[in-house]
Amino acid sequence: MRNLREVSLLDAAKCRKDQITKAIGSLVHLRHLEIWGLKFSTLDQSMENLTGLRSITLQTSDFVDHCRGAPPPERVIKVVYNCRSTLERLSILHASWEPLKCLEDLKPAHPACAADISVWTRLHTLDLRYTSVFGMETLDLSAAFPSVRCFASPLNTGASWTVLPRNSRFLSNLRLFHGCRRTVESASPSLSKTRCLIITGDLDALQPPLINCVQRLPPTVQALELASDRFPPLLLDVLATSAPQLAFLLLDLTVATHREALRVAEELAVFLPRLPLSYVIVRCYYHLRTRNEQLAEAEQSSHWDRVASVASSLDTMKAYYLSVKAYEKRGRRDGAEDDFLYGRFTELSVHGRAILRKVPLRPYPEESIPQ
Repeated sequence: MRNLREVSLLDAAKCRKDQITKAIGSLVHLRHLEIWGLKFSTLDQSMENLTGLRSITLQTSDFVDHCRGAPPPERVIKVVYNCRSTLERLSILHASWEPLKCLEDLKPAHPACAADISVWTRLHTLDLRYTSVFGMETLDLSAAFPSVRCFASPLNTGASWTVLPRNSRFLSNLRLFHGCRRTVESASPSLSKTRCLIITGDLDALQPPLINCVQRLPPTVQALELASDRFPPLLLDVLATSAPQLAFLLLDLTVATHREALRVAEELAVFLPRLPLSYVIVRCYYHLRTRNEQLAEAEQSSHWDRVASVASSLDTMKAYYLSVKAYEKRGRRDGAEDDFLYGRFTELSVHGRAILRKVPLRPYPEESIPQ
């Protein structure tokens, strides 16, 4: 047991604190630690000898308390900081994090500026989804995280850090960027090398129009994952123009009515041949019931069967997945598993919406996707 290299605890709420700390704290050879449903009191001093971790995923059990409240206890910061020379992947989810936290055993005094933060030299993936970062506007991300190429932005307002000149190099080096509409819109001028872009809805009601984000997509984007609670007119037309190299597309849409879902299918059938798409996932949800559900399902099937037929006919298409209410259809060609994006397609097509937040970010390859 002491030689274990990887531990994944998917529901820490079902374990007692002493069970976790005694079991994990002695695993000095541990390289990958993943804890979901974490209470910050779970990590105590017995875990501070885990100094060789290469991957850490911590997700809190209480979103409100830790995103809106005080910073996490110092001992949690120490567990993360003690591994900063070996860490390659760090995910702090649904939590709060204070990178500039004063640590008596690491620094003699509280850092006065962003330059004092320790450099995370080996970190290539930093995932801060639904997390509040204290002092985000004072961080020099380029200096602190010089090797990060995959980044999921925190809850902090994008304009408070994306437009700062010192962070432009950090953003321009990213191959994968995950953020809400407002953050993507403010960061887009610097995302010159981004190949994978994941856009989610803002938590506040005053989110910018989705079209604004799509119009500003970096021309280098080859993979796009887009979640929206509506399907604006001309969205796919704008997408075809702004992302001519798109090979992977995920659309996670919520529409109001059966008729709107039909419109999505009609526009998709026209849109798909316009881009060199290899992988397509479309989920379309609507909640209003029609008077004749059986007739509505037949009509949906007819429209979405046409989308599937178009997707199957494309020379570049390797796999697709379509889902709308009771309708579901998959298609796949041989050889798809040789492609880097096939793994991402598999993860996202088998998980429902409730599970998507647990799908990790994957490092994006430096080379282009073979067409």
